[in-house]
Amino acid sequence: MAYPFAQWPTLAGFIARVKADFKGVEIQPKPVLFGPRGPTTIVGLKVGERVAILPEDDGRRMPPSVVRSLCNRLGIDPEVFGFTLSDWDEDPDPPN
Repeated sequence: MAYPFAQWPTLAGFIARVKADFKGVEIQPKPVLFGPRGPTTIVGLKVGERVAILPEDDGRRMPPSVVRSLCNRLGIDPEVFGFTLSDWDEDPDPPN
């Protein structure tokens, strides 16, 4: 089912789908930040040689912009998730 009628994945669903469809997927937690709530762990998802920092998993469905950004960063075609986002990549006013 194509956007906008399909449901976007949760972060856990996104990770599960990437692990199922691609080889060499790694989760890389790194406790590197100290924020107002104390030490924070940043989690990276590695697919091949590409790494994307994942948003905090709050159990909600990710907005289309986050799915698109993660797919772009990891070199994954967004159609893997059943969505066609190619028209978003077209610049309506390209530079001259």
